Amino acid sequence: MKKYFDIPVRDNHMHPWKELPIEESVKYQKDILEKFNYKSITLLSINEEVGKCPHAALMDNLKNIYIKHKLYPNIFAYAGLHLGPPNSEVDENEYFEQAKIYHMAGYDGFKMFYNSGNYEAGYPWLSSKAYVKFFDYMEKAAKLLKELCPDAHIICQERSMKTSAR
Repeated sequence: MKKYFDIPVRDNHMHPWKELPIEESVKYQKDILEKFNYKSITLLSINEEVGKCPHAALMDNLKNIYIKHKLYPNIFAYAGLHLGPPNSEVDENEYFEQAKIYHMAGYDGFKMFYNSGNYEAGYPWLSSKAYVKFFDYMEKAAKLLKELCPDAHIICQERSMKTSAR
């Protein structure tokens, strides 16, 4: 681990390490905060990918929200959507319902970048109708945040967020 801490970091997002036990993961993130004198770290769940564990996002989400709880307010957690099997019909409410659940659970946003293999395998494109209600909900959540917290745009800039689900 010592060599890892000596690498200069220019980005404050991390992905959970599945290999580390949960309490070691908390300590790891805490050590990074202290070593680099970071105010915060954004934990991004790895989205499901073709050829990998079909529930990777769900497991990452659990780990990230736990770490956020333990190191609050220095950790922001971005959920990964459970995409379902490739080439399956996606109900227009599926991702919208997930957004509501993750938002209520305290997630700060969503990781919305998928590798090209996912699209080639048949996962829906971000322009798909499957995401319309999801994006509408997230846009409303960001507007509500702005009404409740006039300085929300500053918070969002600090977190490198375009849309906040807080």
